[in-house]
Order: sequence, then C-alpha cells, then structure tokens
Amino acid sequence: MTNAHVVSTHPADEAPLRPEHAAGEFTRLPDRPHAKLGELLFTSPRVQLDVSILRVQPPTGVAVLASADFLLVPSQPRSQPERIYVIGHPKGGELAVSLYDNSLLGYQGDYVHYRSPTEGGSSGSPVFTRAWELIAIHHRAMEDLQGNEGICIGPICTASKTV
Repeated sequence: MTNAHVVSTHPADEAPLRPEHAAGEFTRLPDRPHAKLGELLFTSPRVQLDVSILRVQPPTGVAVLASADFLLVPSQPRSQPERIYVIGHPKGGELAVSLYDNSLLGYQGDYVHYRSPTEGGSSGSPVFTRAWELIAIHHRAMEDLQGNEGICIGPICTASKTV
C-alpha cells in the first residue's frame, strides 16, 4: 500500500511510478531481497483517499502487520501525549524512523493529523501507534499545522472492500 501520487495508472495522480515499474526492497532482511510489485488491486485518486494497493510476493519470513480497529483520542492538556511513529524510506533512501516529537494532534474526516519529524518523499509510509498498530499511511506535511497528515486505514479498508 502506498499513495496514488506515488504509484498509479491515472494521469491526474501525477505519480512517478506505474505499477509495472514499482518494486520493494526488504532492507532489514539478510541480503536485502527485492520484490516486484504486481497487479494494482485497488486505487483511489489523489483527490480522494490517495491510495494504491498492489499485490506483492514478500520473501519468506516476513510478518504481516495488524491494523488498529479503533481511533486514538488526542491527548488532553497536561496528560501524556499519544505517540505516533512513521517508518519509511524518504526519497527511496535508507530506513528512517521518527522517534521524538511525535504526538497525535487529531482527526478530520478520513485523515489523522500528527506531529512527527518526516522528510519529503515519505509519502506512503506507515503510521503506527505506540503499540505498533497501523492507523494510517503518511500523506503529506501540513506546514500550517506544523505537523503531518495521514490517511486513516479504516476508510481505506472500507473503500477497498467495496470494489
């Protein structure tokens, strides 16, 4: 799963990759195996959910991540903030993990807003809770919020099941 503005067949998404040219690299496995991405299973345009889901044949031993079946509640003043973690390969580089200054800011429709230091090119990165549950995919930086925006997994799952 990634953003449609990263991998898509629709010209309006302005994606740099088409599905047949996309590949994944499992950088934390021995010998860093590659996997060619296959069939486009579901897509929602950049102006809607901005998501593309592609078939992938992962190397042996790769675990499947669980998604959260609930929405986190933004922290109340003077309480410990809910932590959000973004893991990805900005601009196709080495693995980057956001560990500091990460907090949930709130929700707006199908989007979650959070503070997390990310670099340009982080689109499509998974967004996790403190318990490492997948809640969103990173969508964009939001300069006006001094934070980021992710697309919640729930609406993506609902939309992809209707196809």
